[in-house]
Amino acid sequence: MKRTILGIILIFCLFILAAGCSKKKNKVVREVSNHPPICKLVNIPPDGSPYSSNPTLYWYGTDPDGYVVKYQYLIIPEIIFDDDSQKDINLIPKLNGLIDSNFVKDIQRIAPDKWKPDFIASFLDSQVYDSIPDYHIPVDSLFVEDSVPSEITTRLFAELDTTKWVRQYIFVRAVDNENATSKIWKTTEEGGSTFRRFSRNNHPPKAHLPPLAEPPLPFLSGYFVYNGRTYGSYLETYCLPETTLTWKGFEINWYGSDSSDYPGELPPFLYKWELLGPFKDSVEVIDARFMHKSVVDSSYDSATSSRWVWDQSRLFFGLENYPEKKYGWYLFRVLSKDDALVESADTAFMFIKSIYPYFIWSTDGNRILLIEASVNNAGEGKPVAEPSRFEELRNIYKGHLENIQGDVGFKSFDVWINPDYATTEKRTPPDIYLMSLYDLIIVTSFSGRSGVDASGVNYPPGVTGSLTPTDYGYMVYQYYLDVGGKVWYMGIDNFNARNGQQSQFSNMNPFDASSMFGSRDEVVVLASRYFGIEGVYFSLWKYSKYEKSSEEFIGAEPFMTFLGEFPELEVDSARLDTLIWWDHAAIKDSMLQPQCMAALPGVTYEKIGFQTQRIYNFVSCFGGTSDMHGKPCASRYLGPNFKTAEFCFPLCFIKDDQAEEVMEKMLIWFFEE
Repeated sequence: MKRTILGIILIFCLFILAAGCSKKKNKVVREVSNHPPICKLVNIPPDGSPYSSNPTLYWYGTDPDGYVVKYQYLIIPEIIFDDDSQKDINLIPKLNGLIDSNFVKDIQRIAPDKWKPDFIASFLDSQVYDSIPDYHIPVDSLFVEDSVPSEITTRLFAELDTTKWVRQYIFVRAVDNENATSKIWKTTEEGGSTFRRFSRNNHPPKAHLPPLAEPPLPFLSGYFVYNGRTYGSYLETYCLPETTLTWKGFEINWYGSDSSDYPGELPPFLYKWELLGPFKDSVEVIDARFMHKSVVDSSYDSATSSRWVWDQSRLFFGLENYPEKKYGWYLFRVLSKDDALVESADTAFMFIKSIYPYFIWSTDGNRILLIEASVNNAGEGKPVAEPSRFEELRNIYKGHLENIQGDVGFKSFDVWINPDYATTEKRTPPDIYLMSLYDLIIVTSFSGRSGVDASGVNYPPGVTGSLTPTDYGYMVYQYYLDVGGKVWYMGIDNFNARNGQQSQFSNMNPFDASSMFGSRDEVVVLASRYFGIEGVYFSLWKYSKYEKSSEEFIGAEPFMTFLGEFPELEVDSARLDTLIWWDHAAIKDSMLQPQCMAALPGVTYEKIGFQTQRIYNFVSCFGGTSDMHGKPCASRYLGPNFKTAEFCFPLCFIKDDQAEEVMEKMLIWFFEE
């Protein structure tokens, strides 16, 4: 009996325990559901405010049982004009002059993952029962990560008409960790609002394509002028099919402005650009300004299917010459769009003369350009030399080239004469198009002043600019070498190292603070990076009481005589009377050192880099007692895709048979692969 009672009690306890567990389980099922977050706009800026630029909107958000993961906003213009139908389309439904509350609730019900431009556009289509034009509705999600965003600079709509104000509504909501969205409050409800109406007008922005003004340039830059009218910027540049170790393409930069709406700091702008060409001449490229064909590149982004980008620069290469031409004209044009999505009223243009160098793709043999870069500097207070003296020395080089042409096998040579040789104020180099026609450029100067340094810029007709002339003179050769050219300097003071009547060493190392020229001076860049020259030494002017000129150089000795590659060189003393920069014959009796009467003045020596091949040593009339004797005075340099050589003396003052032998050996080296 006792066992039976105990069994009944045990069963009853188990029943009670089971019932208790069941109640606990039911409590879990009946837990309170997630509460949506709350998001409210603050009262700055107030509802209905007008703007001529985009305002900054502030809000705050909370979540009673979780946390906010992101905020979402949307801007809808009240009315837009459809160009196709030529009528206004109302995007904001209203009742009794107020926004329809059902429309607001429909926006609120859009799922967070549907809060995207395409879905919003289809949503608006369904609301107005009409197809709206291609209008970019600003819509975005701001994710909360390390900090909670509490403001946006809203992009408001505006029209080109600066007197017209566009009314529009801004909606903001919060999304919590359970994907619940905050209520979009009506303005009459307690606790604030999460939509607001603003209006905006606008002044169109401007797009700018400024000439490139700072080295390194891509090359000649300025303004394009035709019949007295400035049409835009101008750029003359080489262009290769691909970038190389030394040629990195050319870059065009642009920017936007909107000083009427933003007198201070500017907002970011969108840009749409196109490159058209090639065209055969400048007249044809002017006519192409508003064409919609011959587009070879543009800002179109296939990922976004949009032609409007934020980029403000573009690197170009691979532009082709015009058929049957050795260059091609191109037109670059750009529009800007401001923060109200209004386009600039005017297009900015850049006219580009692109040159794919003829010497790279031609197959008709090597061509040489002999540049006479001399200046007619007879000395202070002395009359300039007769032109016949220039012609006499120039004919020496022409004779040498004619005599060795058959042995070397080059196709032809031409002579280019400094058009400003009659003055020391301008020493203008040739333009880059002329240089692009030749496989080798020989630059010679037989006057007492460097002919490579330039005081004049060779702008083509119809182009104006403000490029620093001295930089331009050396950069012409840098740019030609960058695309694979070959240059041989032979003359007096090739790198303009002389500074007054004193003995001096000119440091050409751009990375050395003691360089007298500075880190970006183009003569330093050219000498060090393209010729392998680290310094130039000019001896004291002390050997003539009449002219104070360094008459010391009587010849050059091959650096490696035992190889027998180059001959010994001797100055042709009979030819010294033809010197341009002073009357040698008149001062023979005034020489302090008679043994140097057969010496050539003004010759420097080089300090060369370890990769530069030394060819000749300086031979002084004073022998080993001179600081110049035995130092390098001729060298050659093999670059990544170019070749250069520098002789510190002009070969026209060396005996003819020796000069011709040196020229033949050097030309063979230049033209061998």
